[in-house]
Amino acid sequence: MRQRPDHYYISEVTGQLIDQLINVIGQMDSKGYSKPLPIFNGSSIGKHFRHIHDFYASLINCSSSGVIDYCKRKRDADLETIPQIIIQRFEEIKNEISRLNEDKEVEVHGDFEFSDGSRPNALSSLGREMLYTYDHGVHHLAIIKLGLRAEFPDIQIDESMGVAASTLRYAHSHS
Repeated sequence: MRQRPDHYYISEVTGQLIDQLINVIGQMDSKGYSKPLPIFNGSSIGKHFRHIHDFYASLINCSSSGVIDYCKRKRDADLETIPQIIIQRFEEIKNEISRLNEDKEVEVHGDFEFSDGSRPNALSSLGREMLYTYDHGVHHLAIIKLGLRAEFPDIQIDESMGVAASTLRYAHSHS
């Protein structure tokens, strides 16, 4: 593994994020985890966690092909309804992320389509896409946090969950 003195690997910070969400999921039973919530327009906490999972799975699955298409997610319903299964999958993702070569170049397919039906492609790296999936996860954790506070006030939530690192730094420097 490469040596980066005085720096963390992106995968280490990703592991911390995954530990945060595993901690929350581990406090939920299947009924609450899969319960449609009014604050989410009928979506559930489980669907949001599954969505975060799917982006990480897309990133990991591209490591052999070199092509990432976040639109082609599996959307496994068990990950939305059975907390124990998604916890196991997140543990696997944490391990697999740590083995990715952050410098490897990848091609990313865009979400939107042009008028001719084609989609844009962009060159990136696994490291850059790890940053993207991390930021994407943080923002979904902010949404999850709203649902938890509204419907499950007994669940212990780290106050930093769902808060961007830049916001935390700003708040710390102005306190």
